[in-house]
Amino acid sequence: MAWRYEPQYDPDYKDPAAVPEEVKPWIRGEQYVWDGTAHLPNFKEDVLAYWGACLTLARKLVQIFALSLDLDEHYFDEKVTYPGADGVFNYYPVTTIEEKESDAVGLGSHTDLQLFTLLWQDYDVGGLQVLNKEGQWIKAPPIKETIVVNIGDFMMRLCNDLYKSTVHRVYNRTEVERVSMPFFFGASPLPWRYLLLLTLHSRPEFQLRRRRNTNLYVSREPTKIRANLVWRLVSVTLHARSR
Repeated sequence: MAWRYEPQYDPDYKDPAAVPEEVKPWIRGEQYVWDGTAHLPNFKEDVLAYWGACLTLARKLVQIFALSLDLDEHYFDEKVTYPGADGVFNYYPVTTIEEKESDAVGLGSHTDLQLFTLLWQDYDVGGLQVLNKEGQWIKAPPIKETIVVNIGDFMMRLCNDLYKSTVHRVYNRTEVERVSMPFFFGASPLPWRYLLLLTLHSRPEFQLRRRRNTNLYVSREPTKIRANLVWRLVSVTLHARSR
């Protein structure tokens, strides 16, 4: 189950009638996702309350990221007015004998596209694994009353790789079902010229500098556009326009 950002549910309330014209095409309310849950008392209200809490937390965290990058605390504020804020419920069935024998994973290795992801894990199950810099898969066991934060590809681009997007997977070997609740947080819809600038690839060894008269971080030496990121951006855009 998945749902997307809608201004009327934003804890920092936004009048749907006041949404800028350039943003409207990207806000696609999908009320049908709630149709199958009408029989569950307060399900939609409780889910949206959790989603709203994640959105509030994410807007605080992005200010912390700004400070860590030697930017003004509120640098990103206007860039997350109508954010990508997708809520998802993931369900993983019990691993079968055949899957165990073939060493199958519940969800293959990947990175997330947005700025970062807030992940609630089933406390009694676990299954999340993260790839460390030595190329080893390490467990990220659930810790009660905490939420995992995974860096996303857009954050990695914006800060020129100072933060690395988190390669992760789900590897569940318990004898019970697993549930997770990721919240994907990204920037407001951006003009194409800005979006393309975000795809300029940079390496950690390139010293960062501020380009005069702009608000963008850039590397000292522009390098090739990372093909897989461009492909993901194009794929997301084409998918959105086809809906």
